[in-house]
Amino acid sequence: MDGRFSLVYEAEGVAIDVRVSIVPTERGATIVCRVLDQKNATRDFEEINMTPEVRSCVRTLIEEPNGLFLVTGPTGSGKTSTLYSIIGELNTPTRKILTIEDPVEYQVDGLQQIPITQNNGFPDALRAALRQDPDVILVGEIRDAETAKIAVSAASTGHLVLSTLHTNDASSSIMRMMDLGVDAFTLGSCLKGVLAQRLVVGINGEKEFLEPTVQEKLWLSSHGIEDLVSPVASPKSDSSMGGRVPVMELIMVDREVKNAMAMGDVKAVKAAARKQVQYMSLPEAGAYLARKGMTTLGQVRNIASNIDVDTSKRMLGEVLIQEGRITQRQLDRGLEAQMDKKSKGEHVLLGEILVSMGLCSREDVDECLSLQSS
Repeated sequence: MDGRFSLVYEAEGVAIDVRVSIVPTERGATIVCRVLDQKNATRDFEEINMTPEVRSCVRTLIEEPNGLFLVTGPTGSGKTSTLYSIIGELNTPTRKILTIEDPVEYQVDGLQQIPITQNNGFPDALRAALRQDPDVILVGEIRDAETAKIAVSAASTGHLVLSTLHTNDASSSIMRMMDLGVDAFTLGSCLKGVLAQRLVVGINGEKEFLEPTVQEKLWLSSHGIEDLVSPVASPKSDSSMGGRVPVMELIMVDREVKNAMAMGDVKAVKAAARKQVQYMSLPEAGAYLARKGMTTLGQVRNIASNIDVDTSKRMLGEVLIQEGRITQRQLDRGLEAQMDKKSKGEHVLLGEILVSMGLCSREDVDECLSLQSS
């Protein structure tokens, strides 16, 4: 059973909506409450933390008269808040905006908001919305092939369509749309961009900048982030942490990305996106925020742990751990020993050190080296 109720803090003038989900289990009901701050519905686009390059690209996308713009990420990643800040930019008396949501999370003046019901799913609601001659359509989520095809058709026929997907990163969203039956040529002709987003806890108090730990350097290297020695932010106390900061990855669909889409190759899409000035992968964007003092690498690792790693960039230690040959603690010991030798002017390979310390066998190292380069 789903429901909602509202709370009003009169002293602060703050209205809070609470969405409630209740599911019966063998040991009683499980209840989850999701708190929605109505201020998020009217948050200015300039208040959403983005790099100048990403903000400029998003502005370019939403100024288009038609096309499809996707925001992707798991539940609670801030997708709706970002989309509503964009809707706020577009919400003028001369522009007709329809939203189709399950449920309608934020109520905003000037919008025509359609709730999804048991008898009115996303495909039916989207077809009905198109008959209303809107300029902009916000589709709460593309969940199935029928909704995907109608959204693409709407974006190709004079409407600006904004929607969300539940995928790990921006390139995966493009492949997901193709998996839902949208052919690469049609998708490439209407898709303007894909924004992947996560939320991390920020640092809003005293902080200091420290060198990344051995484990953090290993993680950075596994994601191809070459700048391993820059200091990163660390809070001076637990009370320094608070608030949420978005981590964003934006792919603009240009000619090279379209060519990669036609190949159906997610790696080619990522390679094409990497040439774009605004592009940073989610791990890179998070590391950038840590270097800027806005969050910690620990927070970034938490939200980027399920992002695919390019095996060609993995360190040997990463492969050894993933193959179950050593533990993280053993790897840390080996890396510390390697750093100690480097400080003395000795250059010894990590595999040699791990074998000499008895932490793994020569066969383990050889097998994982072959996996590392495959």
